Amino acid sequence: MGLEDGSLLEESYFFHLSAAFNEVDPLDRENSLTVMSLNAQTIALQLLRRTQEWTGDKTDPSLLAYDKKAIDQIIKQTYDRGPVKITRNATDRVTSILTWEANKLVDAVLMMELSLPHIAVVHYQACSMLIENGRVRDMACFTAMLWLRPFTTKSSHATDPTPTCYPTQIVFDPTGGTGKRVEYAPFVHENGEKSIQFSSTAGVMIVQTTRGVPKALMAASASGSERTVEGVANAILRMLILKKGAGVAVGTLDAYVDHKDGRSHCTHSVSETLKFLFNYKCDSHDHQKPKRTIMAAEAGSQAPQITLALSQEFGGYNYASGY
Repeated sequence: MGLEDGSLLEESYFFHLSAAFNEVDPLDRENSLTVMSLNAQTIALQLLRRTQEWTGDKTDPSLLAYDKKAIDQIIKQTYDRGPVKITRNATDRVTSILTWEANKLVDAVLMMELSLPHIAVVHYQACSMLIENGRVRDMACFTAMLWLRPFTTKSSHATDPTPTCYPTQIVFDPTGGTGKRVEYAPFVHENGEKSIQFSSTAGVMIVQTTRGVPKALMAASASGSERTVEGVANAILRMLILKKGAGVAVGTLDAYVDHKDGRSHCTHSVSETLKFLFNYKCDSHDHQKPKRTIMAAEAGSQAPQITLALSQEFGGYNYASGY
């Protein structure tokens, strides 16, 4: 369920799962998916602190263990009124963009999760060469680090006597090369409310490959301040397994696990149903709509027909997304 950043899924497993679901009563299918979603969210929260970026080195620390205070704020939303030292170097908004072009000649899908530029630390190996009669007679190299925004490179010919730089590694540095945590004042709206400290985005695309030719079947993307991965996963599973249309898929399930307290929240009717069918007891009936926007797209049975849908948000919530 925790699939992000436009992950390409292996479709065969899900099609077998879809076939199994088709043998179950439609209402039971939806309730089964709800329980699967609740269990997946519970497991994800338990594993959150051990989340790591795979770099090939098993000794790399957890991404979220970098700042325990920031983790607690993400999970519990225990925001301080004063400046908070967290690894953040941009404003609180990210934007999802989903485009799908289909005609007789092309079938192309583009999914992007956008934010403001981040500071990149580029490790350079700079070499100064002594050239005589067109041959390199001597070379002296040293390592340098440049902090660029955005990342650019320059190349030079071997006959150029000026130092030549070879980029060797690019890493993200939230301190901007200072080695110290950077404090950012929260954005203040016209009504005096402060923006959220954290933002989230997620995207999943389902592609079927036949005789080496890929064909996009469906995609979902979300941006907001919370539960974007859950929303995208549920939207995809609704379309893929439950055979729901994009308009229904972007709707919010009436059950979720709140990352602030780790408890499951359901509407009263859903709580009674899950308890009767699966002996699953929801912790609370205090159900709230998430602050997020979900987009979904699916290919029609007759090309180049495409259906796109955008979730309907409540109240004054406004978040950048579009297709």
